[in-house]
Amino acid sequence: MENTEAKSNVISADVNRFPSVTWHHLHINHGRFEGSIDGGIDFTSCTLPDSVRMKKIAVGELKLPAQIGTQMGPDFDSSVERIAAERNIPVNFISIGSGASLSEALTFTFRPDSSKKLACETVIFAEEGSSASLVFEYLDGGNGSGVFGHRIRVYCAPHSSLNLSTVNLLGVNVHHYNGIGVLQEEESNFELTEINLGAGDTVTGSMIVQKGYRAESSVHTGYFMAGKQSVDENYIVRQFGKETKSAFNSNGVLDGNARKAWRGTIDFPSGCVDAVGDEQENVLLLSPDVVNKSLPVILCGEESVDGRHGSTIGKLNESELFYLETRGIDREIARRMMIDSKINSIARNVPSEETRKKISESLSSL
Repeated sequence: MENTEAKSNVISADVNRFPSVTWHHLHINHGRFEGSIDGGIDFTSCTLPDSVRMKKIAVGELKLPAQIGTQMGPDFDSSVERIAAERNIPVNFISIGSGASLSEALTFTFRPDSSKKLACETVIFAEEGSSASLVFEYLDGGNGSGVFGHRIRVYCAPHSSLNLSTVNLLGVNVHHYNGIGVLQEEESNFELTEINLGAGDTVTGSMIVQKGYRAESSVHTGYFMAGKQSVDENYIVRQFGKETKSAFNSNGVLDGNARKAWRGTIDFPSGCVDAVGDEQENVLLLSPDVVNKSLPVILCGEESVDGRHGSTIGKLNESELFYLETRGIDREIARRMMIDSKINSIARNVPSEETRKKISESLSSL
């Protein structure tokens, strides 16, 4: 007799599907997540101001607009919700009050036991006219080979502004997913910064739906993958509103036998008159054995738009290294300087000095 109970916590799904498929031999149309979730995990947080409310809600009781789906895809999202309901994993519902303006970033820290298979569900509701910055830290919790997953869904009400950062400093044997879905109303502003230095295998990205007039978003991502680490990224923005703006900026470094797939999609549906979108990726390759896949794409169903995209892939410049050596800087130090420069150009967008210090310390230990 088949043990269905043992399989009830399993996630086995194609994820990070590219919105417009390309040649299959490139193996970039989607990624794959194979893992299981045994239970939930809570975070430690700073003291919350009166204008920010947080409560736990059962996943089946949560009502969100249908447009808020993550880049991971409906198959993955439905599996996560099924497991959350079966394993009693609640949703952390964070509400930022109407008109509230937070001067300091709110930091939420996870330190999962790396030998376990854990997940968290978070919903952020930025009410009308509010302004806030939230940072989620994922820190090393041991040498195990478990799973840590976080799904974040965001609603930006009209005229709200939300700055969100996720920082992955997990142990190198952890299997990690980070799924983000955002819905923006008129004249809202959303900014996302993602840093990925840890975990053995990471599946990450975001789906931003700009529903409202003059909604704006910007996404900054930075990663350093070495050894046998891998990262699979998928960033999508759908600009339905008129005069919307979006920007993607990715800086990454690959070393050893690391693997990376990056998909960036700007979607201009019919009716998004005078929308503007720009996506740029820069990758530094430090080893001939790395595997890099990059796919920046613009989908255009509207004529009156301005879209730009590009991807730059390069190696260490021998002339630059020679110049630095003549100034008394050896190759390893020069290499480290270039890695730090790539990552710190993105990390400076994280609105927490303490978190930026943790990123620097993690870089220095790699």
